Amino acid sequence: MKLELGKNTLRFMAVAYERDENRKTLIPLSLRFSLRLGAVRKDLAGRVLLFNRLEPSLRFPNGNNPKIGFVHNDVTQQLKPNSEFTWRHAPALYGAIESRMLRNLDYIYTVNANTLAQYRATYPQLRQRLEFLPTWVDDEVFLPPVESKRELRARLRKDYGVPDDGVWILFAGRLQQQKDPALLIQTLAAFVRTRPAGARLVIVGEGNLRVDIERLAAELGVAERLSIVGFLPQEELARFYQASDIFLLSSLFEGMPRAVMEAIGCGLPVVTTNVGEVGRVVVNGVTGTIVSERTAEALAAALTEALERPAEAWRAPCLAAIESYRPKSVLTTVYDRCAQLAQRLPIPPS
Repeated sequence: MKLELGKNTLRFMAVAYERDENRKTLIPLSLRFSLRLGAVRKDLAGRVLLFNRLEPSLRFPNGNNPKIGFVHNDVTQQLKPNSEFTWRHAPALYGAIESRMLRNLDYIYTVNANTLAQYRATYPQLRQRLEFLPTWVDDEVFLPPVESKRELRARLRKDYGVPDDGVWILFAGRLQQQKDPALLIQTLAAFVRTRPAGARLVIVGEGNLRVDIERLAAELGVAERLSIVGFLPQEELARFYQASDIFLLSSLFEGMPRAVMEAIGCGLPVVTTNVGEVGRVVVNGVTGTIVSERTAEALAAALTEALERPAEAWRAPCLAAIESYRPKSVLTTVYDRCAQLAQRLPIPPS
């Protein structure tokens, strides 16, 4: 099968069909996927295997295939009650599985410094296998606009029904507990109380909390200022970054959030809670604002202050901040690691 991702076409083999990935079940999605891998019979001789979730790596113990794992979140927060991570209900069991998963991998990259520190402290024998790897942004897709916001918004209104009625505050991501989308709505309500002129919160994403936040928006009197357009392909998402005035992140915890990188790659300033590795690219007064106080009022005040500057003043600093997170800069180390591991593979008979 083929998948279009930005300007790239990927070939993949479907293992299972998940009707609703936001549905939470007693058996985590990653574990269900791992179990279904058992039915797949494919010759993997001579391959280096990469895993963006660690659980599936257990389907390939020992053997001749070198394995690299990527950890995309702050594992120090995943087992806390405010996480939607299903394993939080069985932390001891997850700890035992995690130990086995990490020992089964030849190399582990993490996009979060807290995760790296915890792994190194918990598994000192694996220290040489662990490395920080920042999130990267696709510089062929997430670029500054070449059209005016008026032109972009006119097309987005036609395609998605989003009114062009003043300031656009954008959020892109899952509507799930980790992202704290209720705080997005509360921030919108606080923002419009002090700014009666038109303002709109545009959400590109879906999740199991959608109904809850739509209800909250109605209760706070801002339902007419909210537009949820669902998940979009990357090139369509880029149009929303380019048409918006500011990006807002309200997360409880993060790794190194890709949406923040994408926004800055489009020259869009970011207002965010102090989570994960946002401080690597969000610099107060330069590329946006990191708010230390997790309240709607603090986020709304940061939005107001940021929007007082013209959009053009943010663009050059944003593009400079993201320069070292282009694919070539970030992924070269991964390609080199794959090549190094591939040298351990047995030479096929001639």
